[in-house]
Amino acid sequence: MRYIAYIILFSIAFFDVMSQDVEVKSLSFNKRGSDELAPFFHDSVLYFCSNRKSSVIKSVFDQNGQYLFKLYQSKLKYNGTWTAPEIAYPQLQSEVNNGAFFISESNDVIYITKSQSFNIKSAKRTGKGDKFGVFEVKKENDNWQSEVKSLPFNSQNDYSTGHASLSNDGKYLFFSSDMNRGYGAADIYCCEKIDGVWGEPVNVGNRINTPRNELFPFVDSSGKLFFASDGLGGKGGLDIYYSVKEAGAWSEPVALEEPVNTEFDDYALMVLSNDEIGFFTSNRNNSEDIYMFKQMFPKFETVKPQKADKFCFTFFENGPYQSDTLPFIYRWTFGDGVKAKGLKVRHCFPGPGKYKIKLNVVDTLQNIDLMTVAEHDVELKRKEQVFISSADTVKINEPVSFNAHQSYFENLTPKDYYWTFEDGKKEKGVTIVHIFRKTGKQNVLCGTVDKNDSNKKFCSLKEIVVIE
Repeated sequence: MRYIAYIILFSIAFFDVMSQDVEVKSLSFNKRGSDELAPFFHDSVLYFCSNRKSSVIKSVFDQNGQYLFKLYQSKLKYNGTWTAPEIAYPQLQSEVNNGAFFISESNDVIYITKSQSFNIKSAKRTGKGDKFGVFEVKKENDNWQSEVKSLPFNSQNDYSTGHASLSNDGKYLFFSSDMNRGYGAADIYCCEKIDGVWGEPVNVGNRINTPRNELFPFVDSSGKLFFASDGLGGKGGLDIYYSVKEAGAWSEPVALEEPVNTEFDDYALMVLSNDEIGFFTSNRNNSEDIYMFKQMFPKFETVKPQKADKFCFTFFENGPYQSDTLPFIYRWTFGDGVKAKGLKVRHCFPGPGKYKIKLNVVDTLQNIDLMTVAEHDVELKRKEQVFISSADTVKINEPVSFNAHQSYFENLTPKDYYWTFEDGKKEKGVTIVHIFRKTGKQNVLCGTVDKNDSNKKFCSLKEIVVIE
């Protein structure tokens, strides 16, 4: 049962699939008859866990006669191929099962999910099943310490924790747990590090967590949270989603498109710093295998600076009544409920729409309209463009929210929005978050392509000022 596999580690056909936006490729070291899952890529090495048979270690089986899960590594060679998998960090691993692995951006701390039982016998003696926990290993003087520290939120008897992912700044640790204070079978939690100590786990809330399973959180360099869920009504089984934090709240989860998500179980996604390349697990080929995906961003040959929509105009008329002694005035009506006096006026309309503009001569003694001097029907439209909404001035090293909700097109249905930043980072989505790492003026590009005609494109540029 696939559910058992998730519990064990918490507890991806050898073919390429390609759409217009995403290319998915099964990795060469996937092995028939075994499961490979929970990939993590760091410094040209891909770490993953597998229940494959290894001649290096003692063959140990679970109660179903299956090999237990160990942590492996495979190095990406210069020619794009992978080395043969071998056991990784044997000194950190449990004799029972081992799961998700993570190395911090600063390369000074490891988090590993593994059994809290010392060996198979002790796991069987508990009577409550083997509970898993998140363990921490720190580096000192360029060497990994021998101490494998159990984190304070682990429980040896009541629940499991696992799948830890650390934010880029090292302040927040996300993980999954089936502790009973959640919304469902397994939820995602977050701890904040205060004065060097991890605080109490906080459930990330029911915008993300459901009555079912939310597993394998991963936080990218901009703070975007990826996770797997079988409770959000996806394509089937576990699907991969992401959410961004805006104004202190997580956004509505967005499902990744095919061919990443399928009718099968797709989970345990991690992305590299530019979000263009990543790895995930899927059982679309009758076993848990690891796949690599690559975002295929469209090219925009024409990029135009973003311009504000123009809804403010000056109106004037050379009327016949110029005397200050006559009891007549000129009064404009703009069709939006606003009136103004004078031959020359400035007016800003509330937005796009059709307006009837009139200039009347008014008898001020009787307060009646004597005649209509001018009358025009005007239709105001928004400028057809990708419109980038964000603050114009932002601070360095702080998350900045961007969105394209106010974009306007007459004959184009956006397939998606594609963002490019000067640091090489690329994002996809109508709402994204970016962190600027240097000060000064920086250009942000956002483009879109028609859903049905890839030759229809728009791309806008907005200048952002980044300060200390």
